[in-house]
Amino acid sequence: MHHQTIGYRSFMSFFSFNGKSDLENRVKSRMRGWQVPDSSFLIMRDRDSSDCITAKATLLKQCCAANIPTDRFKVRIACGELESFYLGELTAVAKAYAQPGLCQRQGERKFRNPDQLNNACQEFFKLINAPMTKIRAAQKMGEHIDLDHYEQNCSSSFRCLIKTLLEFKEHQYFSSNQPIS
Repeated sequence: MHHQTIGYRSFMSFFSFNGKSDLENRVKSRMRGWQVPDSSFLIMRDRDSSDCITAKATLLKQCCAANIPTDRFKVRIACGELESFYLGELTAVAKAYAQPGLCQRQGERKFRNPDQLNNACQEFFKLINAPMTKIRAAQKMGEHIDLDHYEQNCSSSFRCLIKTLLEFKEHQYFSSNQPIS
């Protein structure tokens, strides 16, 4: 588990699961077992080869079964692979990997709507031309994605995710209790 402070006396906790099956099988028990009152949950996964609507419905069913008020959780599916978030902002990719020429490629058909790519991960690693793990790439990209101008990212899934996080913050859905380590 990873904790991140978001503001005065608030925090987020990130839980990772061992794949989509593990998420679908354990999200209900994780939510039920969470001991911080008035917490909110954002459940996110990538679509990969599954249907977005079916994947979201499956997770919504598990969340509802956890007996958490429906205004206290959101489910978001990255319609494609999470790497489509990066491909939606080639300026950030260019900065992260010192390849300024990539910025000019945002207008190419496949990068105008990266959520539609069936192989966003492959496209991303082909663009950066650098061997590294997905986790390291995510860490590196996290330093360069422009959250202040998220609405300019070409990935509608990314824009939806950031908008959801901002709604959570605006409605103070993040817990005001400190995490117990």
